[in-house]
Amino acid sequence: MPAVQLPSSITYYEDNGRGPPMVMIHGMGGDRTVWDPLAAKLSDRFRLIRPDILGHGRSRQSAPPAPWQFSQFARQVAELLTHLDIDSAVIVGFSLGGMIAQAVAIEYPTRTKALVIVSSVCNRTAEEQESIERRVEQVSAGGPAAVVDGALQRWFSPEFAARHPDVIDDWRGRTLANDPRNYALVYRLYADTDRQLLDRLAGIAAPTLILTGDRDQGQTPRMAGEMARRIKGSEVAILPGVPHMLPIEAPDSLSASITGFLDRRGI
Repeated sequence: MPAVQLPSSITYYEDNGRGPPMVMIHGMGGDRTVWDPLAAKLSDRFRLIRPDILGHGRSRQSAPPAPWQFSQFARQVAELLTHLDIDSAVIVGFSLGGMIAQAVAIEYPTRTKALVIVSSVCNRTAEEQESIERRVEQVSAGGPAAVVDGALQRWFSPEFAARHPDVIDDWRGRTLANDPRNYALVYRLYADTDRQLLDRLAGIAAPTLILTGDRDQGQTPRMAGEMARRIKGSEVAILPGVPHMLPIEAPDSLSASITGFLDRRGI
């Protein structure tokens, strides 16, 4: 797994597959390996570039100055594309990574050939915002351990959890291994999504696909619709029977949705 000294960070990333470039941005508290099941299905069609985002995974030492802003993470992606001599790419983001992908499309439109937003929030209700603010307080006081049990229940369906206890144990360990300071900062960033991005979504010009699971409690189908109303010409796909962790729990459906969308757009 190579590391590169970019102007603003040391970034670790994977680069494999063949075809048009696709950047895959993971979510809060995770790392590039969340994409492993999907990468196995897409690597024969796309060159897959999977960074560990700032403050996460092997890039955890490259935490940006606080308070964290989506523009800092978008810059990391743009700088990595420049380093790899890639003019533009399909930008795919999961959960928090979906918001980072939005920021890339807003701030670096010429680098964004198409945009795929997976399981991301938009226009929280007052009640939803109050809920995330409470979790920010819990994380600030108790670190990842304060929220991990509730997170796992939201992320995975009970049926999947019963069939794959090893996956649940793995994600529990990944979450608890996060640096407590970084986790509190990224949780604050996650809670600030609407403040930083909502009014800017209309500026996205790239062909856009918005996906979520019909059982996702935090990144709901309603939110997918809110995004679609703001991003002109975007498409929405609601995957049945799954909650949040689409790359892990539904890679077949997710792969088919992404490739179908890109085929329709001639990409």
